[in-house]
Amino acid sequence: MALHSSISAVKYPPSDLYHDVRSLCYKLWQADWDQRTGNKLYSVKPHLRYYHLSSLSRRDAVVLQRLRIGHTRLSRLYLLSREDQPLCCSCGCALECPFYTTVRGKYFPVLSMEELFHTIKARNILAFMREIGLCHHI
Repeated sequence: MALHSSISAVKYPPSDLYHDVRSLCYKLWQADWDQRTGNKLYSVKPHLRYYHLSSLSRRDAVVLQRLRIGHTRLSRLYLLSREDQPLCCSCGCALECPFYTTVRGKYFPVLSMEELFHTIKARNILAFMREIGLCHHI
C-alpha cells in the first residue's frame, strides 16, 4: 500500500538536520584523523571527542590540555630560547619523572600517559602539579 502512495511535500525545519550533519562531520573528521597515525598527537588522543572540563577554571583546563599533549613551557622552552635540550629529569614531564615518584604516589599511580588522562580525575593531576610547584610553569 505504501508503495502506491504519493510523495509528501512536507517541509522540515533545518534544526531537524543539525544532529545528522554534526554526526556526519564528526565521522568524516575521525576518518581523516585515523589516517594520521604517525602524528604524535594521535598517540595521545586517538579518538576525537570533547573532554568535559567545564567544571575547571580556564587556566586549569589549559594546564591539563598542555600536559595531555606534552606541550608545556618546561618541555619546550629550550626550543624558543635556542638552547640545548635540558638533561634534568625534573624539568621534562613531571607526570612520569622518577624525581617526583613519592609525591605522585599520593595522587595517582603512573600507568601510562594515555591511561592517566582517562582514569585519573583532573583535580588529582592538578593538585599534584601544584604540590610540586610546577603548575604555574605550564
